[in-house]
Amino acid sequence: MAKQRKVNRVSLEWFEDRLFHLGEEEAYTGQYTYYHDNGERAEQAQVRNGLLHGDLSIWNEDGVKICEAEYQDGVKHGKVTLWYDSGQKKSEFCLNQGKREGKFLMWYENGKKKFEARYKDDLLHGKQKKWHENGQLNISADYENNLEEGEKSIWEADGSLLFKGSFSKGELL
Repeated sequence: MAKQRKVNRVSLEWFEDRLFHLGEEEAYTGQYTYYHDNGERAEQAQVRNGLLHGDLSIWNEDGVKICEAEYQDGVKHGKVTLWYDSGQKKSEFCLNQGKREGKFLMWYENGKKKFEARYKDDLLHGKQKKWHENGQLNISADYENNLEEGEKSIWEADGSLLFKGSFSKGELL
C-alpha cells in the first residue's frame, strides 16, 4: 500500500479513472491540493489507491468555499454541501453510493428556502415543497417512488391558489 503524503494536484494525472503521481506506477494515496492562478486554494481532496476517498473541498478564486463532499472509493457517498460565490448556502443533501438519500434542501442566494424534499434510492419519496423567491410557498406535493401520490397544490408568488388536485401513481384523479 502506498504511503500517505500531500502533493500539489498538478503533479498528479488521471489514468484509467485513477490518480497517479507523475512518473509512478502505483496509484496515488494521500491528500492533494490544487490552486487557482491567483494563488488561492481551488480544490483539496483525500485519495486512496487513486480514487477520491474522504473529504473533497472546492473554493472559488476569491477563497470562498463553494463545495464540500464526501467520497468512498471514487463515488460520492455522504453529505454534500454547496454554496453560492457569496458564501450563502445553496444546497445540502446526502448521497448513498452516488444516489440521493434522505432530506434534500436548497436555498435562494438571499437565504430564503427554495426547495425541500425527501429522496429514497435517488427517487422523490415523501413531501416536496418549493418556494418562490419572496418566501411564498409555490408547490406542496407528496411523492412515492418519483410519482405524485396524494394532494398537490400550486400557488402564485402573491399567495393565490393556482391549482389543487389529487394524484395516484402520478395520474391526476
